[in-house]
Parts: sequence; C-alpha cells; structure tokens
Amino acid sequence: MEAILQADLSKVRAPSGGDRVYKDECIYSFQTPESEGGLYISLNSFVGLGPDYLSLHHQKTGETLYLHVTRTKKPPAPQPEGEAPPAKKPTRLALGVEGGFDGGAEPEVEWAESHQIVVMPTKAAVPYPNADLPQKMKEVVEGVLAAPTASKAEAVVAWEGDKRPVSRHAENLRQVNNGVRIPPSGWKCKKCDLTSNLWLNLTDGSILCGRRYFDGSGGNNHAVKHYERHRYPLAVKLGTITSAGGDVYSYAEDDMVEDPKLAQHLQHFGINIASMTKTDATMTELEIEANMKLSDWSIIQEAGQQLTPCYGPGYTGLVNLGNSCYLNSVVQVLFSLDEFKQRYYARAEEVLAGGPPVANNDFTMQMCKLSVGLISGRHSKPPTDEPANEGADNNKQTNTQKGIRAAMFKMLIGKGHVEFSSNRQQDASEFLLHLLATIQRTDRALAESDSLSLVSLFQFQVEERIQCMESGQVRYVTREDSVWRLPVSIDDATNKCRGKHHYDNTMCWAITFVVVFVYNLV
Repeated sequence: MEAILQADLSKVRAPSGGDRVYKDECIYSFQTPESEGGLYISLNSFVGLGPDYLSLHHQKTGETLYLHVTRTKKPPAPQPEGEAPPAKKPTRLALGVEGGFDGGAEPEVEWAESHQIVVMPTKAAVPYPNADLPQKMKEVVEGVLAAPTASKAEAVVAWEGDKRPVSRHAENLRQVNNGVRIPPSGWKCKKCDLTSNLWLNLTDGSILCGRRYFDGSGGNNHAVKHYERHRYPLAVKLGTITSAGGDVYSYAEDDMVEDPKLAQHLQHFGINIASMTKTDATMTELEIEANMKLSDWSIIQEAGQQLTPCYGPGYTGLVNLGNSCYLNSVVQVLFSLDEFKQRYYARAEEVLAGGPPVANNDFTMQMCKLSVGLISGRHSKPPTDEPANEGADNNKQTNTQKGIRAAMFKMLIGKGHVEFSSNRQQDASEFLLHLLATIQRTDRALAESDSLSLVSLFQFQVEERIQCMESGQVRYVTREDSVWRLPVSIDDATNKCRGKHHYDNTMCWAITFVVVFVYNLV
C-alpha cells in the first residue's frame, strides 16, 4: 500500500469513450488473463501485457501502475440427474460468438477473477478491492474493469454484415391496378402446387414459388422466371411479413433489400401489415438451418477415419472469430514457409524488444507476435486430466487444444479497409493480396531489404495470346500477377447454385482454403 501511496497518481486515468482497453490479450504475445501469470493492464495507456513483457513496457514508457488480472476456472457445477438441457439454437451465422455456432467448442465454463494493483519496477502488489486505496485509484480501476474489451469495441459492424440496402426500386415502384387481393393465409403458387417458399410480386400481386436449391429442394423457379419475363423487380416472401417488415428480394439488384414502403405496397393488394404474423422461415433462418447441418466439422476428415490431434511447435490452431476463416487459412499457410519463418519468427525477440511501445498498432511487431504464437508451440500443449488449479496453465485445463485468437492482428490488418475491417465473410485470395501489399508497403517504409523476396514468392508473369478472328493477326501481352486464376465453366458444375443467397458458406470456406493451400504448393 505504501508503494501506491507514494506513486504519482497524476499518470493514471480512467478510460474515456475513445480509449481502447486491451484487457483480453497481451500486445506482444497471446497471453490472456486465463494464461499462467495472468495479464497486466496499464492504467495509463490501457494495453495488456503478459508477465514476460511487463518490465519491457515499463522501461519503454516509464509507466508504473498496472492492474493485474487473473482468471481461473471454477469447478463445474454438478449436473442434475436426467437428460441434459437442450443446446441453444443458433440465431446468427457465426462461429464462436454469442448466438452463433459453437463449431465444436468446449462447454461453457465459469471463471473466478482476481485483481491486484502492481507498482513497477518493484512489482509491489496490493489486492483489489481495498478500502484504503485513494479514491482516484478506485475510480481508475473500476473504469478499466467496466470498459468493453478492445476487440468488442472495434466490432462496430455486426457479424451478419451491414443493414440490407434500400432498393432503388422501392420509392417509385410501379404497381398494377388489376384488382388482385391477397388473403392473409392459404397461399399457393399460381404455376404449381407448392404451398411453401412463396414470394408475392409487389408489382402485379402474383404468388410464385422461389428458386430451386442445389439439392433439389426449395421451389420450381417460378418467381425468378416471372421476373425474367416481366421485369417486375421486387418480391416479398409470404410468411415472413410482420408489422416490423418482411424479407424483400430485388431480382433487378440480385440481393435482399429493404423496402421502406412495404406497408404501402402490401396495402395495394389488401394486406394489412399490422395484422400479419410470421409463419415461415426467413432467409437468414434458412441459411442458419443449412449451416447447422454442417456444424459437425468432422465432415472435413475422411469418412471412417479418426484424426489424431497434434501438439507442439508448428501445430497451433487459430480460433475462429466469427468470420476469420479467410484470415486463419492464409496466415497458417504463410507461416509454414521458411521465408516467413526467417523474416518474422527468427527476428521476433529483436523486433518486439526494439519496437515502439504501441505494439498493437505496429504491423511488423504484430506479424512477429503472430509467428511466435503459431510456430513456438507455447499455445499447443497436450491436455491433461489435472483439475483447474489457481495459477495453472490454462492449456492444461481443457480437453482440446485451445489455440490462439488473432483478434488484435485482425483489427490491425483490416484497419481502413472497407471489407476487411467489417465482420462480413471475405475471400481468402483477396486477403492474401491485401496482406502481401501491406508487407511490401510497410517494409519499404522501414527500408527492409527482404520484403521484396517475400512478396516475390507469389509473383509470376502471365502471357496472354490474343488473335483477331478476321485477320488472323496475333498479339502477345505479358503482365505480372500474384494469383493463379483457374476459370471453370458453370456447365461443368454438378451442384449449380441458383442465386447469390443459395449457397453453402461452409463449403465456400473449405474450397477457398484448398485453393490458397494448393496455390502455395505450386
């Protein structure tokens, strides 16, 4: 207590609205409050630090006061006899986030959290809460504990993506005065006998079935054929209409859209939107249901084969952050290359020790941090049957490999990019190009001589031959590229998708990963 009373409290402050509090991950490593030794949070800059980097940060910044946070698992509560409670039904198309798929995650556990205020360089510690602490110190600590983590604060856009765009056809939609009146129930496709997956065209009031999915289910494509013939752009899915709106699709824009005048457009056909109730699955619910069928990730292994977990250096997994499959697959492949290991892993200690104190915003330092997390084996240890004891290594308290969360790296590499800063699904090849461009741009600014060799690993020349069909003259064009594009005719597909909203996200991720992996083997 004496050390805190003698400390300069003018250098501590409570986080304001614009501050990011990195209290779930060390800025130099993947140490967390659950890891052995816990996490130290600066009470001035609010960065998190593992025990190995606390002194380094103090020397770089001169900061002296830190909040030490440790978490240990509580013993699981005894389950009552009988059937286990039903699993929560996913409500979001995401992995490892609230309302999303667990992706084979561990059962939810409870944590016991303890706090200390630590004074550097002596590392004198005072337990918190403590009635004898100065009032300002209490306010600062409470502010840090109450603040959202940096990863949550940065996640401004929900995983589902931005709000659906307003259709450009909604404002002046033409509606035919044909006397059509739609009953509140009992609908049927006017072209076939289907009574589900029905869409009401908002121009002429036709009720038609939706697209046929790749597996033969869904509809008979009568709604889209109606658009192709008449070019009436908007349709609403019957059964999804409530007082809050409904699922509106724009065939002209090939996207799910918002129709601000939906109530007016429905009233044209005698439908009172205020009296409607939901009777059919929304498009989001259908996509969730499709993904639930693939939530058993064992499908990626050969049928009848039991995969054996691997542990140790080079066998560290990356936790899915809800939409980070594209990032995880790319960096796993890149850091399997000797050139990347030499550039970042072999120099990690030097770079992390000599870099700026704001390591969370330094690209090279975060690449070194990621390389250590993936390659060193520190976060890839075999499980044991030991109970969760206070101070025990968290990796030994689980039944599966925990892996690392590249949240800080994801925030940094996506900063300022319209797509990679969002929580939407992304293309792995596009991310690869963005990452390589960032490496080259960063290293040029630092005058790093080996940046060219890294980027050149993925560069090649493509020669295009163009021949005039009339004169027979030929022209050759040479260009430099970094992605080998393989055009595949849609006629060769055996599971053709009809429309951008009728595909399987999981298989798309798997295909993207395979393409990136094969690309790096060529």
